[in-house]
Amino acid sequence: MPLESLPNEIWLIVCSFLKIKDALRAFGELNYRFSGILIEHMKRYGFDFRSISLTAFKFMCEQFIQSNASAMKKLCLSDDDETPYETKLFLQYGFTFDKFISLNSLTLCELQSDQIWRSLNNASSHLINLTNIKLIICSISSDHYSIFNEIWKLPKLTCAHLDMAFGCRLVNLRDMITHSKTLKYLTLQGIYGYRCEHINTFLKCTPDLEFLSLRMDDGMFFLPQSVMLSLTHGEFVVYGGSAMLDNILYNAPNLCHLKIRISSYCIYGNQWEEIIKEHLPKLETFAFTMSFNCPPSDYDQKMKQLIESFTNQFWLIERKWYVRFYSSCFPDTSHIYCYTIPYVFSDYEFNSSRSLIKSTCPNPNDYWSYDSVETLRFNDRSSPQSSEMCPPIRFFNIRQLKIIRSNTDKFWSIVRQLNKLEFIEFIDASDYGISRSFIETLLNNHAIHLDSLSLYPELLFLNKTNIRRLNIEPLVYELHEQSCLKLSRSVLLNRCEILSINIRKIEYLLPIIQNANYLRTLKI
Repeated sequence: MPLESLPNEIWLIVCSFLKIKDALRAFGELNYRFSGILIEHMKRYGFDFRSISLTAFKFMCEQFIQSNASAMKKLCLSDDDETPYETKLFLQYGFTFDKFISLNSLTLCELQSDQIWRSLNNASSHLINLTNIKLIICSISSDHYSIFNEIWKLPKLTCAHLDMAFGCRLVNLRDMITHSKTLKYLTLQGIYGYRCEHINTFLKCTPDLEFLSLRMDDGMFFLPQSVMLSLTHGEFVVYGGSAMLDNILYNAPNLCHLKIRISSYCIYGNQWEEIIKEHLPKLETFAFTMSFNCPPSDYDQKMKQLIESFTNQFWLIERKWYVRFYSSCFPDTSHIYCYTIPYVFSDYEFNSSRSLIKSTCPNPNDYWSYDSVETLRFNDRSSPQSSEMCPPIRFFNIRQLKIIRSNTDKFWSIVRQLNKLEFIEFIDASDYGISRSFIETLLNNHAIHLDSLSLYPELLFLNKTNIRRLNIEPLVYELHEQSCLKLSRSVLLNRCEILSINIRKIEYLLPIIQNANYLRTLKI
């Protein structure tokens, strides 16, 4: 049966599994029928322009968006290293957000242009169907307040993810934001350049909030102006003291699900028990990671008290919430790290300097499969001859892997599957570094879907031909002429589209550019 005889509905399903750049490459200019299928696909699933080439971007703007802007459901634009100045080009085609009246999802990444903010400012009255907006690692240098005012005005907005940096301090924000009765999910995870009263303003102007994700830094203190009765889900990252966290938890009596990371601070199990019993009576799920340092002289007592505080009836019998404890002891400090199991966070650091001290789980063989982890940082400083036992952790869903040093036996004992791996970073080659055989086995036999690679110059011998993004690290190290010539002859450049490199002289670039036939973005 010829593929062309398949009905359009089947082809639309096929396209839904493809990235826009791959769908364009396969069907973009095939014939009139497939152009129509692509247009219908874009109407349904929108345009995600991250990682797209300049040629494909121009093709999409000229052939599809010009005539279908009003029907698009989803749009994602990015000014990151892969697609620099994309939003500027987008505006040069005459596109403004008020033309995308059917949008229900808008994502803007790493924006630097004030023009795109002005376009968004002026479009709120037209974006009547927008339900989801994400501003990821975006910088704003002017007209701060109206951005939030216009976002909070959107009549159907239910989810806002704001990860932003401000060129100057926000002032008088409390007078600038419109109340939103539709906004239910709010993330302020990466914002900086704001004060505690601004968080108060966000919460005050979002009275029906059900989900809140928030980063809290040491020294921040605020008191919600009203009890957050609608809040049921909380995800928090806390650096330092807990005053701000306490004030949120004390004013969220209907919180059902709590997920929290705590750094440089310790909250004992009996303290958590008191908070939960007195202020969070409806809490159903609770997960945390916690790390802090203490003087070596206090380590034994501190660890004993911490473990005991999580081993009473409340933790083991009533809630069945179990905790795993690790420690790293050095001459000048001791580091304690613990987390609830099963482990539910998306990243994890395996560090051979950490020793498993205790688990409160009755069955020591339970909860060793860390299926939620997609980013693994592997740091094994033990020598290849070390007989130290490795904890039986298992990872099956790794997408990003960062390797500092590697005892290969330990690595393969915990990492059981890498068919989802997209990015690898090799960080260090000194001391007991990373063996050549291990790297070649990893890349050639396991990382079959690898897309991006970050490595140091000593690894330019690698024989991996399908790398799309290549970083030569560290960027503070300037490559000399011989290293540049070695790179220019490397098969790593065969399919490379984005290259980040630091060179001693600009003329060293010539042989690299001559041999990088697919290169479209160069960062030096």
